[in-house]
This record gives sequence, structure tokens and C-alpha cells, in this order.
Amino acid sequence: MTQFSVIGPSAAFDSPRPRNGASPRDRRARRERELFPDHRLRRASFIPPVDAGGSIIAERFTRMDIYARDGGICQLCLEPVDFDALYGPEVMSIDHIDREGPHTRANCRLTHQFCNNDAQWASGFDPELARARLHYKVATNEKAGPGDHFPRRSPITGHVVSHEEWRQQKSAAADTARAIDPPPPPRPATERFAATIRSLFRRG
Repeated sequence: MTQFSVIGPSAAFDSPRPRNGASPRDRRARRERELFPDHRLRRASFIPPVDAGGSIIAERFTRMDIYARDGGICQLCLEPVDFDALYGPEVMSIDHIDREGPHTRANCRLTHQFCNNDAQWASGFDPELARARLHYKVATNEKAGPGDHFPRRSPITGHVVSHEEWRQQKSAAADTARAIDPPPPPRPATERFAATIRSLFRRG
């Protein structure tokens, strides 16, 4: 006589785990803690290599390597970089000198996050504005307006702009809309009244 065993839903659908009770992700995290006991070193985790067409064109290095090589100095504004900063102008970033170049130590430099963002704009990088941002904790050289409650390009309020710039953008957008689709000429009151009466009769 054939005997059947009943398998519970938990046993049937649970994913198998290693015998030691740790998943690959847990083992990876424990290995990183052993290699980098300092939380700052764990933040500078290894950057994965880049594979282009089957050939590795990247070197394996950490952000700490670039930080130590450049002496903790931003290579754009030549001001110190705070490795522990999580928000603000002093946040650390790694910039590629040649955008299309390989991911190597020679092609990477230490920068501030905001300096790196400014360098990617077509207007170019302004060292004076970057130094003013660091020393005076401002994100723009424009005068404050009634709508300036937060600095521009803040990590939290990234879309906040000055009141005067907002007015200029709004006016330019309105002018563009009028140029593309000009409004119809105003109609006399009698014509509007007649159109209203005709619409009421059409509904009836």
C-alpha cells in the first residue's frame, strides 16, 4: 500500500537557506565588516569593475584610495572634502576626467558632489561660486528674494529656485505659449450672449 506524506505550505514554499543559517548577502555584509571595521571604510566599498565587450577596462579601487591620493582636496575648487559628510556642499564625489574614458585611478579625481554637478553643465564650472558655497553655506550668488526659504540645489529642496528666477521663468514660459498659440481676439458682449443662447437651444 502506497503511503503519502503531507507537506505543509511553509515547507513547500520556503526558499532553501545555507546550513550555517546565513544567506550570501549576510555573509557578504559580515565579510565587509571584518575587512572594514570603520564605518567610513565600509562606505568606501569596492567599485565594481566595468565590462565592455568582454574586456575589463576598469581598475579595482575604493573611494578612500582616491581620497588619500588627492589628499582630501577637491580637484575642481581646491577646497577640503569632508569624507563623513552626508549632505551639503562638502559631500564627497568621484569625477571622471574623461567622460568616455576608462574607469581607472588615472581617470578619476576627488571632487565635491556639487562641484561635480556644476562641471556637467554646459555653462561650465565656476570656482568662485564653489568657494562661496563652501565658506558661506550658500548655493547661489543671486540676491535673496521673498521666496528664498531654502538654498538652491539642496539635497532636500533640489528644485527650489530664487523668487526672481521663478518669475523670469514663468514670464518666459507665458511668452512662448502666446507665440506658439495666440489667444483669439475678444468678442463683444452681444456676441457672447447670442452664443450662450444658441448653446442652450442646442442642449434642449
